Amino acid sequence: MNFLKMYRTYRLMMRAQWLDRLKIQEIQERKLRHVIRHAYKNVPFYKRLFDDAGISPADINTLDDLEKIPVTTKSILQEYGPEFLINRTMVPTKLKTEHSSGSTGRPFTVFFHSDYVYVRNALFLRGLRAAGYSIGRKLLLVTDSDNASKHWLRWRYASIQDPPELLLEQVNRYRPDFLYGCTTSLRQLAEYMRSTNLLGFQPEKIITTAEMIDAPTRRFLEGTFKAEIYDFYGLTEMGLVGWECHEHNGYHLAEDTTIIEYLPIENGDGVSKIVMTNLELMSMPFIRFDTGDIGIPGKRESCPCGRGFSMLERVEGRRLDCIQLKDGRRVSPYKLTCQLEKLQGIARYQVIQEDYGTFTVKVETGKRRVTVRDDEIHKVMHSVLGNEIKVVVQKAVNIEPTSGGKFRVIKSQVQEA
Repeated sequence: MNFLKMYRTYRLMMRAQWLDRLKIQEIQERKLRHVIRHAYKNVPFYKRLFDDAGISPADINTLDDLEKIPVTTKSILQEYGPEFLINRTMVPTKLKTEHSSGSTGRPFTVFFHSDYVYVRNALFLRGLRAAGYSIGRKLLLVTDSDNASKHWLRWRYASIQDPPELLLEQVNRYRPDFLYGCTTSLRQLAEYMRSTNLLGFQPEKIITTAEMIDAPTRRFLEGTFKAEIYDFYGLTEMGLVGWECHEHNGYHLAEDTTIIEYLPIENGDGVSKIVMTNLELMSMPFIRFDTGDIGIPGKRESCPCGRGFSMLERVEGRRLDCIQLKDGRRVSPYKLTCQLEKLQGIARYQVIQEDYGTFTVKVETGKRRVTVRDDEIHKVMHSVLGNEIKVVVQKAVNIEPTSGGKFRVIKSQVQEA
């Protein structure tokens, strides 16, 4: 990694968050014109999309022009192979890949070029800085990735698959200043500490991510760890999009790297569909991408902290049901989704917990030459939830969303009983 290049990117981002609204808009529109022309010239999918819509790159110059471009969804992109979605001037095997987070039930691979990796890392560092982090402080990250620990940064990694007792052991051994992880995993750790009366090392700050954090969970984590909670909102396709500052008035949005639109939802009651455009990713552009999330735009013109970026008040569409087993264990839904997404041949899936020991896995295979085998799904389900459960696999043409139009990739009937 070119650390000088990443440092320069980080410094530019740190300055950008304090700019006024007019300057931020100028940056967005300059980058928008560049990514539009690049995508039309080098990415077959977008050339076809623009041509079919009867528009050209010259038609897109301002933020208001974006509405001329059709919205793209993950299901649409899944119908095309990498040769249609990736910059034709780049070699796919030389690009870094990541899978989507699992909140939509549609496994999806995103391809990153090296310069964009610097952008993602700088975005993450900027969010950490807003939570009070500085280089040299100890950070323990509970994630689903296989990242090697960055000893020079004093970063250590723990697996989302680790049980609470092992995670507590790692926290106590490393004694981090900052603890980062998905909301359910950190809540499970806190519940384990309380139920066993085992004292754990108390980090200075807790950073939650991947799931919506409600007020009771925030209070529970703060009460257990005696630490301030900061929440991050990010997507594989966009990197870190929103983060809390010390004012906790909502999420500051990374408008220097992303354009965020709020599209109306019928009977949405103040909630909007969140559509985003990535202004930095040239290897696999995302233009007017429907994130699958719904949220409430921030009402404040600005935050008392002084940052110039717009605010997102709340994300409403990222809650995944926690899985509760007969023996009393609660399993983070992301433990399951991260494993299911590694299987080939799934266009979309949904896991329904019928009761404490029975699970139905609905699978859309789409127009795929390779379809997932039932025994592969059984193996994943049993490896995460135990051999005692019963698993029923259903192949479906289309998985219907729940009432209100929200798709829930993990749906627990136990929680609703």
